[in-house]
Formats: sequence, C-alpha cells, structure tokens
Amino acid sequence: MHMERKAQASTEYLVILAVVIVVAVVVAGLMGNFISFGGQTSDRQSKLSWENAEIGLLDWVMSSDGQDVLVVRNNIGYDIFINNITVEGVSQSVNTSVSVGEKRTIKSDWASCEQDSSYSYSVSFDYTNVEFELDKTFTGVEMIIGTCQ
Repeated sequence: MHMERKAQASTEYLVILAVVIVVAVVVAGLMGNFISFGGQTSDRQSKLSWENAEIGLLDWVMSSDGQDVLVVRNNIGYDIFINNITVEGVSQSVNTSVSVGEKRTIKSDWASCEQDSSYSYSVSFDYTNVEFELDKTFTGVEMIIGTCQ
C-alpha cells in the first residue's frame, strides 16, 4: 500500500508538470504574436491619444512631396487661434481660428520623409486663447506615427 501512494504521487507530479509545460508553451506563443503586432498597437495608441488631446489630431498624412495634412479639433473649453504648428522641429505659420469642438484641415510642408518609409514625429501647437488673449503652447504626449505617402 505504501508503494502505491508513491506511484500515485509520482504520476500526479508528472501530470501537473505536463500541464505547466503546455501552459508555458501556449503563453510563449501568444507573447510572440503580441510582439509582432507592436507597431499596430503603437499606431492605435497614438491616434487615440491625439484624438482626445487638448488640440486633437483626428487624422494626418505626411507626404514626400510636401503636401502634409493635419486634421485638428479644438478640445479645449474656449476658442483658439492657432499661430504655428511644429512637426519634428519644423515650424509653419498657419494662422487659423478654431472654435470649441470645431474641426479644421490644415495643409503645409512639415515633413521631409521618403515615400513608403515609416515616421514618428513630435507635434506642438503655438496658439492663443481668444477670449483672454493668452499665448500658449501645447505639445502632444504621443508622436504621430505613420508611413510617408
């Protein structure tokens, strides 16, 4: 009877060990898939962050031919006048007013990217609070990410 318990304990140990190994292999496989989708996650995270920023970016296109486009939305609780937009250190004067909640498409030449190459650019806005005539700067927490057109 004593020998039977040892055999049962050994069998249970081997079954538990097998289950742990199977779980580890499945987890490792899933982690490999998540890592390969890392770029897509960053892109989605960037868009979500920018959509809800003080001065939101709803969409953007950076182009090798200088036809860059930013679709902005005023998420601040007051009307603003955007003086300049700086993308990756290149500042362009845009001089446009944007009311609370309003969307505006702004075109300029910010990027110097190669067609079909990936980019990750910082963006900041120099703007004025229209009501109180206060000059302010807003810099996004996330980079804008994409592929150059």
